[in-house]
Amino acid sequence: TEIKNQFDSFHTAVFVDKTQLLSDKITKFNLKPLDYIPSDSAEKTTREAKKSERLSRLAIRTLLIGKEKCDGALSHILKYDLSPYSYLFEVGCEMTPPNKSELMSELRRYLTAADYQCELSNVALVIDFMSFVRGQVFAKEEIQTFGDLVEHLLRRLNNSFPSSTIQHFVFDSYADFSLKGLERAGRISKSKGVIHLAKLDDITPLPAQMNKFWNSQRNKRMLQEFTAEVISRSKSLSAILSGTVDNDGVAKPARMIVNGKEKLLPNLTLDFEEADWRIIPHIQWNLINRPGDKKFVVLSKDTDVFVYLLFYMDVFRNNGLQELWMAVGSGDKRTFLPIHRLADKLGPRLCKAILKAHIGTGCDYLSKVGTKKAALLAKPESNLAAFGESAILDEHQINEAEYYLVRVFKSRPSIADDNEDFDDLRVNSWTTANSVVHLPPTSYSIREGHIRRWWYLYKLLSNLLDPGEYAFLNPENFGWDRVDQDLVPRKCLNLVPDKYVTTCACNKAAKNNEACTTKRCKCRKQGDVCTNYCTCKNCQNN
Repeated sequence: TEIKNQFDSFHTAVFVDKTQLLSDKITKFNLKPLDYIPSDSAEKTTREAKKSERLSRLAIRTLLIGKEKCDGALSHILKYDLSPYSYLFEVGCEMTPPNKSELMSELRRYLTAADYQCELSNVALVIDFMSFVRGQVFAKEEIQTFGDLVEHLLRRLNNSFPSSTIQHFVFDSYADFSLKGLERAGRISKSKGVIHLAKLDDITPLPAQMNKFWNSQRNKRMLQEFTAEVISRSKSLSAILSGTVDNDGVAKPARMIVNGKEKLLPNLTLDFEEADWRIIPHIQWNLINRPGDKKFVVLSKDTDVFVYLLFYMDVFRNNGLQELWMAVGSGDKRTFLPIHRLADKLGPRLCKAILKAHIGTGCDYLSKVGTKKAALLAKPESNLAAFGESAILDEHQINEAEYYLVRVFKSRPSIADDNEDFDDLRVNSWTTANSVVHLPPTSYSIREGHIRRWWYLYKLLSNLLDPGEYAFLNPENFGWDRVDQDLVPRKCLNLVPDKYVTTCACNKAAKNNEACTTKRCKCRKQGDVCTNYCTCKNCQNN
């Protein structure tokens, strides 16, 4: 009865008296049609599974044909990629994503409850803006416009850290030829739709489908620029802004806002795409130019930032830093990680090696290899001692990196052979499981693609305080291709040569027992015998 009364009241107001809009009662957020059946996800999974199954059948057929042609020598065939599918890439062209948060979970085991005790007064705040804003939850009735959104964000920051000495707002620039371009495109395709706003200001209403708003880089640029404008108008904030770009993607200089007055900061105007990378120079700048700030809080939920902070902890300490906290989570689930205490327990050598291990086993720009737990167990501080430490990538560093990844992939580093490579792993995997589904990548694809990208990224990320040192490096020389306006990783596949997979169907001369006797036979032309997979009849070449 109550439901019927509500419906009658709604029907009268909307359709009879027309005093109320339909949208006032029915939210447009993720609104589905009445006949909607949530089958798209299942259909996509089925399509991907069928494609993976076809690739697996192709790989098995290739392996068995090649085995016959090589007199049963599996090791020779398995050094090649058996199909266009690679462990390092998903069924499409996106890199296999790692479980980055596992690394943070493993390292937090070093901390005790007492390590988390903190007094967060008189802190300098460094805010990864896009990470922060997307982690916030607001009641819909409180937030109607983007002006409301930014106002509530700034109010929350001031309420959470009322005695902060300065606030660094670090933005993403969303540049063309991005190392993350393919990953962003994949996210957009999975979310099915984009909303592009013509403008964004105080009175622009929030879209009901915010997930589609976030899929537009232009939208995010406008939100960042609008936030910077609001901060610039404030007469009470002390803030530093960097990374903003205009609608055409042109970078704006970093600037400091104090009591509404603006000062340009050329030392923080950096050609970095990611806010994650800018956070490190911001802390360093603050330590040098504001020596009274000894305590810092970084607001970011990204494991990459966590790793960067550990890597640069020694440099920060040499410039006067006493405490460094990283706030992860939001609301009641927010936790402050004591980076300075964790760095003490790990030691400077391991803190630096963790950056190498994290990049090599999968980050925002590189494919997953093994697990983060295995990455720590494989002793990166000793097994990656030389990798990335010289100005040129040489054979010794590549061998060291491959040996380390073999130990990571096996998950039991203690049983790894010093001379074992990924081709050996493939043979062992096939012998053990007789399956091509989970074959490791080939040594060729690891060495020519993954390790070269890894070395390039490490040189950039280990020199964030001296970005010009390796700015001359060209990503196209380290495993990426420029496609349209993105950098796309090369798969670097070493596919099986045709001579190992060629089959014939010589049937025309079968009645005269002359099949496969001339070089019209594909197998004989290549100097090979026919295999059981050839469809020739009365074959004279077996």
